[in-house]
Amino acid sequence: MFLLLRASDHLIAGVTWVGVDPGNLVAVGNSAWMLLTLPPQHVAEQTFQEEDRLPGSGDLPRARSMLSGMSQVGVRLEHGSDFEPTAASILDMFGSAIPLGPADEPTTMVELPWHLKVAPRTRLGSSSAFRPASATAPVAAAAAGLWRLRVESGSETALVAVAEVGPETPDPFPMALERTWRARLVAETAGRPAGLDRMELSALGGSLAAGGVWDAFAWQHRAVLGRDMEVQVVANGTLYPFGHRAIYQRSVERVFDPSSGGAAVLRQVDLITVIDAVATVPADPSVRRGFPFDAVELTELVFPIRPPEWKPAPGSGDLDVFFRPMVPSGDVQFPVRCHTGESPVEFRLPLLFVADPPPAVEFMVDLDVATTLKDAFGSVRVPVIPSPVDLVRAAVREPEDVQEVHALTIAGVASAGQFAPGLSSLEIALPAVRSMVGAAESYAVTFSEDYLRAGTDARTVLQLVADRVGLDFAGRADKSGALVAPAYVADAISRTLGPVVGGALPDPLTGLVDVRAFFAPDATILGFPLHNLLGAVAKPPALTSLLDAGSVPVVSMEWKQVKLHSFAAFVATATTTLDLTVTVAPPTGAEPVDLLGNDTKCTITNFTLLLPPGKPLLGLHIDKLTFHQRGGAPPTVDIDGLRVAFLGELRLVEALGSAVDLAGHGPRIDVTPAGITADYTLELPEVAAAAFVLTNVAVRAGASIPFDRRPISVSLGFASPANRFALTVLMFGGGGYLEIELTQDGLRRIDLALEFGAMVALDFVVAHAEVHALGGVKFQLAGDKVEVSGYLRIGGCVDILGLVSVAIELCVTLTYRSETNALVGRATLVIEIDLFLWSDSIELDSGDWVLAGGSGRRERVARPVLATAFADVQPDRDAFGDYWSCFADEGGTDA
Repeated sequence: MFLLLRASDHLIAGVTWVGVDPGNLVAVGNSAWMLLTLPPQHVAEQTFQEEDRLPGSGDLPRARSMLSGMSQVGVRLEHGSDFEPTAASILDMFGSAIPLGPADEPTTMVELPWHLKVAPRTRLGSSSAFRPASATAPVAAAAAGLWRLRVESGSETALVAVAEVGPETPDPFPMALERTWRARLVAETAGRPAGLDRMELSALGGSLAAGGVWDAFAWQHRAVLGRDMEVQVVANGTLYPFGHRAIYQRSVERVFDPSSGGAAVLRQVDLITVIDAVATVPADPSVRRGFPFDAVELTELVFPIRPPEWKPAPGSGDLDVFFRPMVPSGDVQFPVRCHTGESPVEFRLPLLFVADPPPAVEFMVDLDVATTLKDAFGSVRVPVIPSPVDLVRAAVREPEDVQEVHALTIAGVASAGQFAPGLSSLEIALPAVRSMVGAAESYAVTFSEDYLRAGTDARTVLQLVADRVGLDFAGRADKSGALVAPAYVADAISRTLGPVVGGALPDPLTGLVDVRAFFAPDATILGFPLHNLLGAVAKPPALTSLLDAGSVPVVSMEWKQVKLHSFAAFVATATTTLDLTVTVAPPTGAEPVDLLGNDTKCTITNFTLLLPPGKPLLGLHIDKLTFHQRGGAPPTVDIDGLRVAFLGELRLVEALGSAVDLAGHGPRIDVTPAGITADYTLELPEVAAAAFVLTNVAVRAGASIPFDRRPISVSLGFASPANRFALTVLMFGGGGYLEIELTQDGLRRIDLALEFGAMVALDFVVAHAEVHALGGVKFQLAGDKVEVSGYLRIGGCVDILGLVSVAIELCVTLTYRSETNALVGRATLVIEIDLFLWSDSIELDSGDWVLAGGSGRRERVARPVLATAFADVQPDRDAFGDYWSCFADEGGTDA
């Protein structure tokens, strides 16, 4: 290479020739070339957006810049042509009309713009030539014109982007024609060159006016003396994942910025413009099941963005094909309206812009590309105004097809050859659960694999992601009918049943529910374990809600014709069934205020309770037991066909039970938040025969149905602790009561008390006397504790003319306590003396003494107490205690 210098027009160039005889400087053959290497012809400058201004001053930062590399211009030498090794001779050769190199021999490569090698080309065999400016324009004698080479443009002149310089190196700063578009120009012009209106090279830099429009890309570029003036690129593309057609446009223009001292800066504007506002969801069933909307609309069309960070995709080669639109505050939030056929769902979320590739690049047919885009987009959670959305879109709608959606998590679907959106999860509220058990939170769900594969034939539509739906109706009589307390933890949503245990739904082969897998162990019917009363059922309770936009959901729970089986004290027949219907509906305006809200009805038909099981003492048969509650009104309990039978040891009172005919007397039914009690009481008239008198005899029978999973219980009683029966024969008298409570677990409680005694009164005119001796025994069984107690009361009094009165009362009690296995005794002696003007009383109390069993017979609970009414005659209690202890031997026997 030779260096060519000419000071008159500031020419500095390198000269190289190929196919030239070095001795004579004559072209030999048809492959002779002369190459002229010129200094950098372009300066890459930093571009700015309005957001780039410095805080406070509002000035733009100082622009960074970088020179391009060397450019090369070549001409072909005809065979036998010669030249002299002088600047004038060499420039004359470039100034003559000599064709440039062919397309397959790009001897002319100009780096204009920065890092892009371009080559002017002719079309249809025509030619163009570079000419020195001095050869075409006169120069004033007092000034020296700059040396220039210009492409003589015409209608056939074209420009080919030959290569990008350093494609693996990121751009050092934002610039007008970034790396993505330089690579795109190389790909596009390989098939169809760009148009060239002007190209001129000079000592101060090159000037360029060129552009092209291709199927999915357009470019316009104007540079003067090595500096960009206007640059515009437009790329057709699609917004991922919905598939809206859009264009990306970058416009760069050199403007004077008064706020930065009048500097001529490159101002850049990047826009995304939506072409098709509505995108139709692909008809592929696998896509439609995972994204149940008809169409997706973007309600805004133009979005200014920050300079994008382009990314490649598999199969795109050196091309960057997608980016995430950003603004200074973060991702562009595109306003989206999803159409459901009813009320649309609106939200905002970021999208990806995916540019259409050149025709020669078929990157969209590869599944790897779809996977790359899916991973780049990720999953975006977007809250929405709680709205009813039909998630199934079936021809025949089921109750749970429509769900109350609170949030969507949008994702892309890795589907080759198309853009397909999907819902990786949803957040839904369950009005039925909210109304029934008060759980107001929302639940994250996904479409079940069964539904995505089989569609409406699937057993479940939605699968809960993490949290489970706990449904426990214990203590919620107004929502479950009191007689039954279902409990299960749902992990899926069925179209017809609502929240269910997915793994326990009816088996495809048997059509029956796995009861033990579906219901929790503590679920009950009438206090009995539900697992034991249910055999195989066709379906679990259906807990569903009907949602309509703008109205309150109508919630219902139904469990019809559930066959019950015998277990323990519950005896079923072939017609024993459970029916449960619960409806929670908005008011219609016609009901009284206290009847608004839910309507709950539960019925159990044709069953018998034999209590206790094993050796029953009492049998209750009920044709129909119905719990009904509507709105805020008190619940009602109807018992039809009640029959009572005394069994076992109680057969002795069977005749009394038949005579009393409890079913013929209306029960006293009491419904409280704790449960239902039905109580029958029949009082018998007083019976008197000579010296025999029997009073306060009442026969009681009752049933208790708790709402908290305690077992149902039946009670039987004769009289009561508050109203005991009384029996007197002459001077002898007594009384008592008996109460028994039975459950499926056996005898729960016995409370028995009997009293007896005699009282005699004597009157001698001047003196009155009374003597009595009374005794009694009481037996109590409550749970696992037994207490038996007896007492003896002996006493009397004498009154003489009202002047002297003496009374004495001795009470001895014995109590057996099962929890300590001890027999405890206590004695109390009370003496009262009244001598006209003076009276006093003395009480001696032994305290509680363990007579047998317990931790030791010598244990004394309390020391004896001597009480008197006057402090001045108060004895020395410590001395009396010492005296008392003398009667206790050291071996542990109490005196």
